[in-house]
Amino acid sequence: MRDPRGHHVLQNLPRTGWPELEQLRERYERLQRDTAETGRKLEQLRAEHARADEQHRADYATALASDSTGEPPRKHVEKLEAEIAATRRRFEALDDATGLIEGELATLLAEHGDGWRQDAEQLREEARVAYAAALDTLARCVTQLSELAALVQFVSGPEPIAYRARPLTAPGLRGLGGDPLAVDALLGSLRVLAQSPHAREPASV
Repeated sequence: MRDPRGHHVLQNLPRTGWPELEQLRERYERLQRDTAETGRKLEQLRAEHARADEQHRADYATALASDSTGEPPRKHVEKLEAEIAATRRRFEALDDATGLIEGELATLLAEHGDGWRQDAEQLREEARVAYAAALDTLARCVTQLSELAALVQFVSGPEPIAYRARPLTAPGLRGLGGDPLAVDALLGSLRVLAQSPHAREPASV
């Protein structure tokens, strides 16, 4: 993928347990850091060059106004121009290197994609099961909190009151009607993720 200027758009690569992809990711991230640093340096040099060139023009004008015919030295401006050219060459080379690594990535996916997909699907299913189990545990804890809160209230008053566990609400969250959102309702929404096809299949782009 390229931006409007024709440079490669840097992508994020996942951290995995697959050695081939991990080695490529490490090289790719190094290129990302180098590219970003070189881009910042190039912008800084261009800004410094603009200031130096403006100063040179002002010095030249001052010299001409004083009847001097010689142009002031441009050594600083020329040095900056050389640095800009070298930095631009490095930036372009880094961009080309990014393209090479993206080509390697395409090759890796062609060679290992099927096996990696099976591994990823298994890991996703394990995570889904763990997620559902964690929600079950959380639901039991919520029920216990509600019951214990009612019990504390039941035994604290001077007069006997009806024992009734009330639904807990999520602080700061509101339902569609503007009422405090019940934790049970929130858990119900979270459970949908564990059962939804979206948790099983990647979203289409």
